[in-house]
Amino acid sequence: MMNEAIHRRSIMLAWTLDPAAQTALEYYITTLAMPHDLVHIVNVDTKGTGNLELELKERINQLETQVAEGIQVISHTLSGETSSALVEFADKYSPDMVVLGRRNLGHWKRIASDEGFSLSSHLATHIESPVVIVKFYKD
Repeated sequence: MMNEAIHRRSIMLAWTLDPAAQTALEYYITTLAMPHDLVHIVNVDTKGTGNLELELKERINQLETQVAEGIQVISHTLSGETSSALVEFADKYSPDMVVLGRRNLGHWKRIASDEGFSLSSHLATHIESPVVIVKFYKD
């Protein structure tokens, strides 16, 4: 019997401290995760403070304990403008799938945000890989 190589899906999970990112992580864990996935948890430190590192490590531990056996998790902290950094990362690593949360901001809040546009829509438009956008709903 021949040994077949295991195909690892490469998943990019965009991470922020926003609750929408937690919703996207939970959706990946409960719905999309498959054995042997390679998950890139990617955050962008726009202020250069490094404050996301501890939170990111906690989420990686959560992911590793909650998902199927054999999933490998790698964290990446990028710097710069959020949308550009995430698009560049996706261009470089060519993930099989990108998973991100959507905050459901209204038109005026979106315009007043740091980006001035919907980050999820921007990424879905500019990333070549399939993008799964997970809606966040407040209870």
